Amino acid sequence: MFLKQRFFTAEKTSAPISIAFLDTGISPVADFTHPQNRIIAFLDLVNGRTDPYDDNGHGTHVAERKIIVFASSSAFPVPCKNLLLIRSVHGSRAP
Repeated sequence: MFLKQRFFTAEKTSAPISIAFLDTGISPVADFTHPQNRIIAFLDLVNGRTDPYDDNGHGTHVAERKIIVFASSSAFPVPCKNLLLIRSVHGSRAP
């Protein structure tokens, strides 16, 4: 069975999930840090920094959109509890 088919035919649950992104970074904005910090991991493969940042804004935007999509999806409505981000793209070269 294909992964997509297994994913969408699995029993629905409301258990929170974690989402991982490879992008330009993530800014620790209030949506991600309040009332609790949901950014549980950050790895910067570009500059080696340890604190979350996004010098382009693309990764932060994508993370915000995915949280909204997962929360409002009728096919798979689940809350996103945690975010993991790997900064793998330099901000000036992002799509």
